[in-house]
Amino acid sequence: MTVWMKRLSLVALMAAIFAVAADRPLVAPVSAQDSANERELVPPTQGQDNNIELWRAVRGGVEGTVSIPDKRAGVLVQSEGEAWRSIRNGPLSTYGTWLMLGTIALLAAFFAYRGRIRIAGGRSGRLVLRFPAFERVVHWITAVTFILLGLTGLNMLYGRYVLIPVFGPEGFAAITMAAKVM
Repeated sequence: MTVWMKRLSLVALMAAIFAVAADRPLVAPVSAQDSANERELVPPTQGQDNNIELWRAVRGGVEGTVSIPDKRAGVLVQSEGEAWRSIRNGPLSTYGTWLMLGTIALLAAFFAYRGRIRIAGGRSGRLVLRFPAFERVVHWITAVTFILLGLTGLNMLYGRYVLIPVFGPEGFAAITMAAKVM
């Protein structure tokens, strides 16, 4: 009997939702003021694919009208994102490459200068438990996570320039999807 009651209450809930939704239109009516604002944004040559004036107005921060309480949601394109993209694709990418290559060069120079650090008396054959198993597991989980996050970050920043020429677009897409799932 409880299964039938659950199904009946679910059907009643769905009927109530559809009844409330039927009272409200799915698309808000367009007022004369909205169409006047739209006429100002759209250039006279609407047949072109490149609406320069329209996108210039959108990037300039022209706000649309929204029916939700948060009026800031009416902004279609945020100019801060455009500024970040130009920094990310310009100086951050360039200086990041030099910083990574410089770090690798410094590590190689240090290893060439110092070499391997040997145990003075040699191996004794005795093992000393330094950390318990739980701390070792947490350490290696953290290390693997750090490496995976580093690789996915490098994929986001340099994947287009490095991975696509090496693996092709399909290989890049597979690597990126695998990183997204991780």
